[in-house]
Amino acid sequence: MPVTPGFQYDLFVSYAHRNDAAWREGGTGWVTEFVRTLKAELEAKSRDFRIWFDPQLRTGDDFHLAIGSAIAESAVFLAVLSPAYDDCPYCRKEVVQFREQRNPSFGMRVGTLSRMQGLVLDEIADERWPPELRATSPYRFYEGSVRFGKPPEPDEKHPYVQGLFKVRDSIWAVIEEMRLQKQRGTAIEHAYDVQSISTNGVPAVYLADVADDLYYKRDSLRSSLGQLNEFAVLDLGEAAPPSGPAVLSVHLFSRFPSRPAPGKSLPLPRLQLEAALAANPARRPLVWIARDLDPKDAETDSHREFLESLLNHTGIELLRTGFEDLKDEIQKRVRPKTSPLAKTVRRTREDPIVHIWHQTAQTSPIVPLKQILKENHCGISVFPYESMPPEKLQSKLAFCDGLVVPYTTESKSWAEDVMTEAFQLRRREERPLAFAAVELPPGSQGEFNFEHARVVPVRGTATGQFQGIDQFLAKLEEEDV
Repeated sequence: MPVTPGFQYDLFVSYAHRNDAAWREGGTGWVTEFVRTLKAELEAKSRDFRIWFDPQLRTGDDFHLAIGSAIAESAVFLAVLSPAYDDCPYCRKEVVQFREQRNPSFGMRVGTLSRMQGLVLDEIADERWPPELRATSPYRFYEGSVRFGKPPEPDEKHPYVQGLFKVRDSIWAVIEEMRLQKQRGTAIEHAYDVQSISTNGVPAVYLADVADDLYYKRDSLRSSLGQLNEFAVLDLGEAAPPSGPAVLSVHLFSRFPSRPAPGKSLPLPRLQLEAALAANPARRPLVWIARDLDPKDAETDSHREFLESLLNHTGIELLRTGFEDLKDEIQKRVRPKTSPLAKTVRRTREDPIVHIWHQTAQTSPIVPLKQILKENHCGISVFPYESMPPEKLQSKLAFCDGLVVPYTTESKSWAEDVMTEAFQLRRREERPLAFAAVELPPGSQGEFNFEHARVVPVRGTATGQFQGIDQFLAKLEEEDV
């Protein structure tokens, strides 16, 4: 029986067969020789150590099933990283299968250690590594274009042997920690088996898959939300989550599209969003895109078109904020209504954030306005409207409490259009709380042609006063409706 309780194998080795070409004429492949030596080192620590390694070419459906079964039953996963590994669809699938492994006692991390280990065989950019390995320091078995081979004689100072020892010790440290947690009874159930948690009557957040560059952000989000113990936090599969007012699916997108899902033409994150929308959920899926991401920076044209389609998608709730704000926004949407924090009445609002969108070439006319807002303890940001792309303006609206649009007689039509657009951009039910259309002196005394309960018309005077500004400030304290 293996060293690690609850598994059939202690180690699964994932590699590209292109990297296992004979190292020397008539000899074995580099990976085969390394695994053979590594196995002997680990068996020296325990005779029970069991390793799953495939030295043959992978052909036949039965063999694929054997690989999947071995991954599901392995405690630690060792990836032999190289450009060939990154190009190999089998290797990528093995990473995904291990990541989705459902074990009743362990997640992908054990304390501070990752159950996914790696070594670097040939030069490959860090961003092409599986994201679980990017916070680690896999040993590099090469220098320049030269790969380290096993020395003909034992030599502990040889870089190959030093790397062998580092890989051995890293794997053994994970296995030892897993054994200790089992012995202490501190191995806790993780939420990888999403089907085992009933959400009947319990608020649930389903986190969709993400591109590699967002993997750790999603992992951090899952951990932060899970610590609240107010709702279930689950991974979203290919099927849509259960529908209901207490269920929210969360989808995170970056400039990278992620790799196509196995057997599909689209990445899994996009397929999951499509499935969630097709289910006509009671709550619109919450889609997060970083506020400073310009769709034009997308890695591919098709992903750029996808990101642009999200900006005006009525079936989703688009959130463009900093990532640190995402957790709070999710809590607001899924907390039970009986929770005191779910109330939206703001009895007092300290230091409200007010944004000023302006067109005037000279900012001096708005200086008195800024002064009044400062005196009322407002945090102020000023943006020249024409220099800001629409998606940037939308992200600004996502976290301000009040929007002020100053205008002159000449720019009145512009201000009316801006206010209309601000309401179109406004995708959330809570912010901004109040809008102020501020006519700068000398005014025309004409009515501002955009009326709404949240919009306060304000008139500036030659003496630096602003009639109606108090009503705008008061609306920042009103109940959210």
